[in-house]
Amino acid sequence: MPANGVVDRVRKKLILGGVALLVVVAALIAVAVVPSGGDDDDASGDDAAPETLAAGDADALAADLSSGKPARVAGSLVLPEGVRVDPEAAAALSSFQSIEIDQGTFVSTEAESGTVEASVVSAEGESETWDLLLQQSDGEWKIIASTASGGP
Repeated sequence: MPANGVVDRVRKKLILGGVALLVVVAALIAVAVVPSGGDDDDASGDDAAPETLAAGDADALAADLSSGKPARVAGSLVLPEGVRVDPEAAAALSSFQSIEIDQGTFVSTEAESGTVEASVVSAEGESETWDLLLQQSDGEWKIIASTASGGP
């Protein structure tokens, strides 16, 4: 029977692997769901005003990610039908000391999509910056992909 330290390291790798898998799944989804630039029958075309990310929307996304509840985490992501967030991945996200989405860094990339930076501090106190790709879905901003871009 392995020592508790080994079990803890394996458990941590599984949880961090779940978070990494969540990021990979979101990145793979991004390839399939990135908007194509609009419908042909959309009369507004490129004249539509660029979307913005309100501070309240950024705070709501961060709260959902750090909630520890798989359904809330899933609600902040664009996922294929039937895909669920693993409870251990949700718990790993909730163990972060902080997840803060900086609404001031939002850049609209095209209608109903954009990028924004998030500053995160892990449970161990390690700081990192994530670049989040967002898409509006039913009038709400959701994360379709994320990448770690380095420290603050």
